[in-house]
Amino acid sequence: MIRRPPRSTQGVSSAASDVYKRQMKDKRYSNIWIINYNGSDNRPLTSGQNGNSQPRWSPNGKQIIYVSSSSGSSQIHKRWMDTGETTILTNVQTGPHGVSWSPDGNHIAFFGTVTRGADFKVDLPTPPKGAEWATPAKVIDRLVYRFDGVGYLKGYKHLFIVPSEGGTARQLTSGRFNFASYRGGQTVWSSDSKHIYVSTNLNDEWEAQGYRQSDIFQISIKDGSMDKLTNRDGPDGNPRPSPNGKYLAYTGYDNKMMATQISHIYIMNLKTKKIQEIKTKLDRGVSNLSWSGDNKNIIFTYATEGNTKLAKTTLNGKTDIMASNLGRGYSIASNGKFVMLTTRPDIPSDLAVGNIKGGQPKVITTVNADLFANKELGKVEEIWYKSSHDGLDIQGWIMKPPGFDPSKKYPLIIKIHGGPFANIAHGCNSIIATKTALKLSDYVVTEAGFGADLGAEKFLDIKCRKAGIQPNCVVIVATVRALKMHGGIEKEDLKKENLDALKKGLPNLERHINNVKKFGLELVVAINHFITDSEKEVKLIQEYCLKLGVKVSLCTHWSEGGKGTEDLAKNVVGICKKNNKENFKYLYTEETSILKKIETIAKEMYGANGVELDDKVKEQINIIEKSGFDKFPVC
Repeated sequence: MIRRPPRSTQGVSSAASDVYKRQMKDKRYSNIWIINYNGSDNRPLTSGQNGNSQPRWSPNGKQIIYVSSSSGSSQIHKRWMDTGETTILTNVQTGPHGVSWSPDGNHIAFFGTVTRGADFKVDLPTPPKGAEWATPAKVIDRLVYRFDGVGYLKGYKHLFIVPSEGGTARQLTSGRFNFASYRGGQTVWSSDSKHIYVSTNLNDEWEAQGYRQSDIFQISIKDGSMDKLTNRDGPDGNPRPSPNGKYLAYTGYDNKMMATQISHIYIMNLKTKKIQEIKTKLDRGVSNLSWSGDNKNIIFTYATEGNTKLAKTTLNGKTDIMASNLGRGYSIASNGKFVMLTTRPDIPSDLAVGNIKGGQPKVITTVNADLFANKELGKVEEIWYKSSHDGLDIQGWIMKPPGFDPSKKYPLIIKIHGGPFANIAHGCNSIIATKTALKLSDYVVTEAGFGADLGAEKFLDIKCRKAGIQPNCVVIVATVRALKMHGGIEKEDLKKENLDALKKGLPNLERHINNVKKFGLELVVAINHFITDSEKEVKLIQEYCLKLGVKVSLCTHWSEGGKGTEDLAKNVVGICKKNNKENFKYLYTEETSILKKIETIAKEMYGANGVELDDKVKEQINIIEKSGFDKFPVC
């Protein structure tokens, strides 16, 4: 798989990183390749089982920088393209990301995590010699303390620069704020190399405001001073200066507290600070801005009807599509040549090139040709049909199995997205989506949110109550990794066998099992198997579940496909056929008082001893009760 292709300054060649996975080690590696614009001379620049990524050409096209773990930790490396010599530019404690050259070639900017624990300290007693005490408590004093794909957050994302010839990295930002997203971000230089633009939220309530609020700041590389360029209620981001340094393009919208809002393109005159919206007439959100080399067009991406487009607009809003089937990124040179990742259902990822002046992009790689030489993919067809409710056109897709024979019958799996309002409600899909699925299939599998405390309780006490539906069976998904983390070990040690940590984490699974049983429901524990799970660890979970009187299925679908979940399917179907819906019950009745509902959830789901309310909360509950809303479920 190819990702994020940066182009040389004149569009002569591209350097991109390819990603591959070693199954036996369950680990991803990546290397950097270079290819000419016409598709010739495709060759690797790095090799080995390391992480080599984020290649960036120097402004003069003579060197590239990239991030590599070949030295034992992720550091910024520089390679001279004429000799192939490399050097390490940094010696930082956390992996740099969002690397970029300053336009004058003198500095490299990057984001890095500055570790910082909770502002809470207490002197704990020293354990006696030979004592085996429990793992110390993890103290958390931030609202967002872990993130999907990242794990527990160990600090804050800050901005750094380092001389392009190497030296000591200098931190430009500080504080309990993030100057990049939890997963990363891209550093953006001003055209004169004196400043770096970032999008962040420096308000006291930044964690609670989330993605709905951010402003654009201009940070001086001389002393780290910051100028706030935008200031409105809403998220402004994706800053990109024009090549001539006169304008700053960015995306954003006025926050109207709606579930979905569309991002628009704006440009700011950096001298007068006057802001102008670019009227593209698109009813789609836009992102990933760039400028053409002549300062006349802004390049951007947007998604429509299941396809991501690469488009350009003049400053007057005249918009043209440059390419379809855009993958994870693109890059454009000053002469208008661009390279992009292209993807279709039959092409996971390849490089394509084109020109802003027009013409169809040309695919120049076939990185998965060897895989598809002896593999047949299921054919994907786009379909359109009319809504029976209001006659609107609805888009869908049908995927036929490999070797499809129209004379045969096949089981049909229907996945209903339903849009942002029909797709997700209280951590689960909506009543509309579930009832639609119930009319179309024999068995409906629906996610009930996050865990058997937060997600399942809302699903059962709120959604099922209001929809008048009752589930036949519950599947609790568990992993060896998660249970070992609950047992107190760090993320980097999860791949090692650790039966003691697993034993300490199993009570967490038991709590979720007991939570489900309180609703009178029968369940199956599905062990989502990872290749690093040992047989002893899997057996320990299986035996634990059986002692609790719970069915358990080992799921190996990651390596065996559908065959790996046959046992789970049989267990689920067996429970559903019992049809023991009369055993289902809610945690509380609608007539229960608000305080009692809160206490019931806290005690039954979370194991609390009780609930203490401050005067402000009591006042709010009193208002709700006087308004006649006390008969609703609580969330």
